[in-house]
Amino acid sequence: MDGTVVLGGPGAGDWTGGVFTLLVKRQLGVSLIYYNSPWRQKEPGRKPAPVELSSYMGYSVTSGHYHSTNPNDMMYVGGAPHANGVGRVVLFYQETGGYLKYRDNQIIEGEEQFSLFGFELATVDLNNDGYDDLIVGSPLHYEKSRAGGAIYVYMGKAGGITSGSKPVRITNEKESEEECAMTTCTESRFGFSLSPAGDINLDGYQDLVVGAPYEENGKGAIYLFHGSADGIVKKYAQRISGKEIDPTIKTFGHALSGQMDLDGNGYDDVAVGSYQNDTTYLLRTRPIVHLSATLKVLPAKFNLSQPPDCVIPGETTKKYCIDLKLCMSFTAKPLNSFNTPQSILYTIEIEKGVSKKRALFVNPGGTIKKSSTKLNQQGVEVCTTEKIKLISSFNDKLTPISFTVDYNLLDIPYPELSQCLSSGVPDINKYPVLVTGMDQSTTLLTKVNFSRECGANDICESNIQMTTDLLNLTL
Repeated sequence: MDGTVVLGGPGAGDWTGGVFTLLVKRQLGVSLIYYNSPWRQKEPGRKPAPVELSSYMGYSVTSGHYHSTNPNDMMYVGGAPHANGVGRVVLFYQETGGYLKYRDNQIIEGEEQFSLFGFELATVDLNNDGYDDLIVGSPLHYEKSRAGGAIYVYMGKAGGITSGSKPVRITNEKESEEECAMTTCTESRFGFSLSPAGDINLDGYQDLVVGAPYEENGKGAIYLFHGSADGIVKKYAQRISGKEIDPTIKTFGHALSGQMDLDGNGYDDVAVGSYQNDTTYLLRTRPIVHLSATLKVLPAKFNLSQPPDCVIPGETTKKYCIDLKLCMSFTAKPLNSFNTPQSILYTIEIEKGVSKKRALFVNPGGTIKKSSTKLNQQGVEVCTTEKIKLISSFNDKLTPISFTVDYNLLDIPYPELSQCLSSGVPDINKYPVLVTGMDQSTTLLTKVNFSRECGANDICESNIQMTTDLLNLTL
C-alpha cells in the first residue's frame, strides 16, 4: 500500500528551507520517492522559493483537504517562522508525479515582528463540514505590551485557504490581570505545540489541544478547545496545569500528540511531552455521563376546599399532603461498552430562598433533604418518592410552593501519580465526569399551586361591576 509522508527541511538552501513529500512504496526494489518544494532563490524552470534566506521553511509541516473534499486532492503546508521577520505559512499543491508548487495567494504572512508565526501547525476539521481547517501557532505573539502567544484558525472551504482568508485568533490573555500574573501568562508561549485531539467529548466535532509549556514559571500547561458547527469554540473547555500532575514538572506541553485511544475505552487520549523532565505523560480521557431527571407531583394541586385526608404516623390530626417523585437515569458513550454503576448525590429543597416555609418533609422533617441513589445500568430509571405536608397555619394561599432538586455524580478522586506508579494504572471507567453546558442541566424546579376554584384554567380574575343611576335631585 502506498503512503505519503510530509517532512520539513528547514536547513535546505542556507536555511531557506523546504517541504518534502515522501511517497513510500513497499514494492521490491523501490524504497521511497521524494518531491520537494522550491528552496532555492533562483531555480531554472521553477518559481523561486516563497521565502528568503534564513526563513526556516519546513520548521513545521502538515497536510489536509482545505479546498476540496476529494480524498485525493491533498495540499501540503510548511511553516517558516523567521520569514520576513514576521513568519509565513505556505500552502503547496502537487501535480501527479511532480514537484510541490505554490500560488502567490497561498502565502500567508504573520502579523507581528518576531512572533514566530508558523512555528507550529495542525490540521483539524473543527466544524465537520468535510473541509480540513488549518491552525497556525505563533508562540511569541504580543499586543499592547503583553506577550504570551496566539493561535490562528483558518477555516477550510471551497476555494481553499488564501492570503485573504480571515482567521480566528485566540490569544492566551486571561480574564483578569491577577489571573495572568498568577499563571505568568505573558511568558507562556501559548501555541508552541498543537495537536488534533480527536472528538474528546463525542459530540461529533473534532477538538484541538494547545500547549503553553512556559506558563506558571516554566511548569507549563495545555488547553483543550472544542470544535462546533461554527468552528472552534474560542473559550477553552479545559486547562490542565503541569504542576497539578507533578509538582517538579518543567515545560509540560512542549510537545503534544492526540487523536488516539490508547486504553480502548472509546475516548481519544493525549500524550504530553515535558522535555526538561525527560518524561511523556499520557492523559487518558474519562468517560462522559449524561444524567436525565424528572420531578413529578401527585396530586398536582393542594385542594384546601376539601378537608385534609393525609394520615401521618405520630400526628393526631390529618394534613394536606403531596407525593414528590424524583426519577433519574444515565447514558454514556460508547453505549455498548460502558455500564459502570453511577452513584448520584441529590438535594431537594422546599421553597428555596423563602424565609417563611409553608411545607415540610414528612420524613425526616425540615425543608432540605440530602440523599443519594445508585443507577446500576444505562437507560434504566430509578425513582424515589418523598411525602410533603403543609404546615398547620399560613396566610399565603395564592403563591405556588416551589421544589428544587440539585443533583450530581458522586465525585471519586482519581489516584495521585505516586499511587498509580506503585499500584498500577486504575480503570478509567470508574472515574466518569458529568457532561455540562447548555444541553445538560443539573437542577430541576417544579411548582405546586393551590386549587382556587377559578374555572378550568385555575386563574382567578377580578370581575367587579358597577352600575350607576342619576337621582332626580332638585337644588
